[in-house]
Amino acid sequence: MPRAGEDRWRAKVEDQLREMVRRNPTRDDLLEKFQTMIAEYNAGSASVDQLFEQLLEFIRRLSDEEQRAVREGLDEEELAIFDLLTRPEPKLTKAQEVEVKAIARRLLAKLKREKLILDWRLKENAKADVRQTIREEYDELPEIYDRRIWEDKVERTFQFMFERYPGEIAVPPL
Repeated sequence: MPRAGEDRWRAKVEDQLREMVRRNPTRDDLLEKFQTMIAEYNAGSASVDQLFEQLLEFIRRLSDEEQRAVREGLDEEELAIFDLLTRPEPKLTKAQEVEVKAIARRLLAKLKREKLILDWRLKENAKADVRQTIREEYDELPEIYDRRIWEDKVERTFQFMFERYPGEIAVPPL
């Protein structure tokens, strides 16, 4: 039976993981992995030593993931768009990665600057405008994005924007 301290620790880690997933939905595997490790331990399938080793590796992976935006030359929001465009497919060359990163940056900047107006999620025209902007920017994706992948990336990006950006006020540049 878990002790109160273990429950608080587990809840704190799960809260941190949920926040990481909220910022970047492609990280949902991290939360699932953590929950699986805990469930296996609680079911008696893993010893304390095994759990400890798994947790050490998991913490290294979390730390690496938290630093990935810096290594990729992106901010956290841009990284989320880049990940949506590259996970689980397609596999890109380094040159294509550079191109896709530029598209992710450009899309996010344009949406935040011009399209994510107050209550945009409640206005059909504003939602259509956000979706159309995504489609237009994604028209510049490399040819490796076939029609099926392209449509999936447009939809996943729109859903991410819908869930993540409730309706900021676009502020025109000075």
